[in-house]
Amino acid sequence: RDPMYAGVLVVVLLGQVSSRLVCNVRDFGAKGDGSTCDTKAFDMAIHHCKRSSVDAQIVVPSPGRYKTSWITLYSNQELRVEAGATLLAENRTCHSVARPTVATPWTWMLPHESKTKPAPFIGATNAENVKLSGEGEIYSQGNKFGSPLLQFVNCTRLEISGIYIRDSKDWTIHPLNCDHVWIHNIRINNTWGEIGTDGIDPDSSRDVLIEDNIIGCGDDFVAIKAGRNPHVNPPMTRNVHVRNNHFLHGYGISIGSETSGGVIDVLIENNSVQGPTFNGLFIKTAPCRGDTPIRNITYVNNSLQSVQHKAIFVNALFQTCPSAKGGPPKISELHYRNNTATTLGQDTGAFICNPDRPCYGIQVDDVSVTSDKKPQNAWQCKAAHGTAVGVDPALQCLI
Repeated sequence: RDPMYAGVLVVVLLGQVSSRLVCNVRDFGAKGDGSTCDTKAFDMAIHHCKRSSVDAQIVVPSPGRYKTSWITLYSNQELRVEAGATLLAENRTCHSVARPTVATPWTWMLPHESKTKPAPFIGATNAENVKLSGEGEIYSQGNKFGSPLLQFVNCTRLEISGIYIRDSKDWTIHPLNCDHVWIHNIRINNTWGEIGTDGIDPDSSRDVLIEDNIIGCGDDFVAIKAGRNPHVNPPMTRNVHVRNNHFLHGYGISIGSETSGGVIDVLIENNSVQGPTFNGLFIKTAPCRGDTPIRNITYVNNSLQSVQHKAIFVNALFQTCPSAKGGPPKISELHYRNNTATTLGQDTGAFICNPDRPCYGIQVDDVSVTSDKKPQNAWQCKAAHGTAVGVDPALQCLI
């Protein structure tokens, strides 16, 4: 593995010790019959494990369909959903445990917004060594939670692997202000065209590795974010690696639009997009997101098919700004190498930067975009400085 990410995996693996308490939810009364509310049994299993001083595994055994509401994990806990087991996410009818709220970091909320949110279906706050694993399924049943389906806030050493997540009506996975995050070998299948049903959204987080996943959703496959409030200096997102993923239907492999803390040192490589997808490689932000950098973003060896709009798109004017404004982000050092794409329309790509804060250091090398419809539109640029070599069709609008 890359030396840059060796520390992430070592720390995660060091959390696996031979001494482990195993809590099977059936031992605490879970029925898994698809109709009984199992929330209380899950809560009892988790809190029993919480009293242990060793690592704990909460096991959801197969076969079974476990109807449950919000699950809160704590430090040194792994929730393992075995193959053949399904968690049926309930937000209304399964309230044997009072619904908790989560204190959302003030760097994420705007001044007029509530500082607490309803709890996600599965989450953890201020925890370390947290895992969600297994070959089982999480099925939202079409329920909305008023928060991401899975949200982890202020966590260190978070690993999510193996699980199949279906039909989320919110952001699916949201690590917020987390360190050392590893999300791998999972599947997400949300409804095509439903806005707000992102796949994986690392946010104000550091040392994140997203690899070997299969994701289809209604919005961004991955959206790398860094907070919404430009006035309080949200934590920066840095050292994010997105590689070897297969993306089905969605909106794009994205950065933004929430970038108030800055996003730096991102590598997106060896991913395939089957499509349809609205955009391909997409950076989106607004003039008021904050005077912070979006810098050193690299895209290498990505293959995109069935792109409906633009294969490569930088839009620094993505949204209009409210009356309370931050400064415009500083976008620089964008590197595109050996990427190929096919668009369903006539679009190619665009670099739409802010004339008040131009983009600098754009490098586009050996990139090919083929359009299914002719004539193919030329690249579009605005206040974008950089170079292009070996680009088809020719990219001539960079300054």
